[in-house]
Amino acid sequence: SYLAPVRGDFKAVCSMPDQESWNKFFNILSKKGKARIKLKAFICENGKLCVDYTGTFAAICISNFEVP
Repeated sequence: SYLAPVRGDFKAVCSMPDQESWNKFFNILSKKGKARIKLKAFICENGKLCVDYTGTFAAICISNFEVP
């Protein structure tokens, strides 16, 4: 949700998903060449929470890919 406008310098942070979700994402990506993962992020300005966001992001491989 957008809680307040961001008008100056800000800090954006995206939380690392749990290990099981991360592993599943890379396994599907390496097998199918595409995968989705849900990520949570927030933006703060001067210590005040302005944006709290959760979204599903997609990745598509365009070349050979190896799981890190």
